[in-house]
Amino acid sequence: MEECRKTLDGDIEWIKSTDRSLLKELYIRMKSDLFKPKTIVDYNREAYIYPVGNVRVTFDKSISSGLFSKEIFNENLPTMDSLDPQLIILEVKYDEFLPSVIADIIQIGERRITSVSKYDLCRRWG
Repeated sequence: MEECRKTLDGDIEWIKSTDRSLLKELYIRMKSDLFKPKTIVDYNREAYIYPVGNVRVTFDKSISSGLFSKEIFNENLPTMDSLDPQLIILEVKYDEFLPSVIADIIQIGERRITSVSKYDLCRRWG
């Protein structure tokens, strides 16, 4: 939690001493591309794993933004819906192949297939 607070306050020098590769990559992006925290993306996720093909299926709903705030630890943070609360984002990821049993289950008929960025949805409000 302390590392997160430091990062939100713009203090990223602590990352230099870590051996975590993802944090090292973040440090480089924050320094070279001037990345910085911009908004909070809040949502509820229901996740499932199917081991054949390493399939991950998630249902994301109640997607909201922290309204121009980066106070990630504020339990009373006001938020704004970033997506119609009746909509649910179905995400399917897999490594080598999508087993037919999963492909058959997620046949979506007349529903839309599209890419959705929860971050992009939330940046509209903050």
